Amino acid sequence: MDAISARVNRTVHENDSMLHGPLDQAHIQSYLRIGNSALRAMRAAMAAAGSDAPRAILDFGCGWGRVARWLQAAFPDAAIEGCDIDANGTGFVAETFGIPTWQAPIVPEEIRPGRQYDLVWAGSVLTHISAEHAERLLARLFSLLRPRGLLVVTTHGRLIEQWVADGAFEQDPERDLYLGAARDCRAVGYGYRDYPGCDGLGVSVTRPQWLFDWAFKDRERRVVSYIERGWNDHQDVFAVERRA
Repeated sequence: MDAISARVNRTVHENDSMLHGPLDQAHIQSYLRIGNSALRAMRAAMAAAGSDAPRAILDFGCGWGRVARWLQAAFPDAAIEGCDIDANGTGFVAETFGIPTWQAPIVPEEIRPGRQYDLVWAGSVLTHISAEHAERLLARLFSLLRPRGLLVVTTHGRLIEQWVADGAFEQDPERDLYLGAARDCRAVGYGYRDYPGCDGLGVSVTRPQWLFDWAFKDRERRVVSYIERGWNDHQDVFAVERRA
């Protein structure tokens, strides 16, 4: 990983909300570490599946390039694309890293990149949408895979339920969202609450059985791995392969 790290473009934009603070050395190092953790999660899924190096990669929900820069460094011969609903972020990724980008539509069925991929990463995307939206998005992203391609997604899992039980959100302005999402998750496997004033964007909590149930609806979907807290010791990582 040292050779990959040496190739990573470390340019970070001050408007990138994933910095979670000012553009200083401490926040930049944390930001880069989380991007590196995403790459490790994908490589673990590839190892579990026995996948070859991907030739075409989509970073779905690329933001301002937190993960895309690591994909570029790790797979220099791959054709990498990024997409996001944030046009400012995709513009930065295209200009700074030379990675082709496109603006993601809200409606999953309108996602039409015109090609298929060996690897699709959707980090911290399902964590912000409802179960109905997530099921449609998973199906659409899976349909973009080539045979033996991998879809790797992340979710809020048991850790969030534990935090809720331990009172970790008591001083958080979004406390009620997490409490409600966790309560519904315990009941039906997937809980969701909108952010105030936002329709269709919020916080979700997901149990692995919900993801497995989705995968088992289609024989082409082969579950490769589920790693609890596999991304930055926080979000769970689920990987599914398209059968050849």
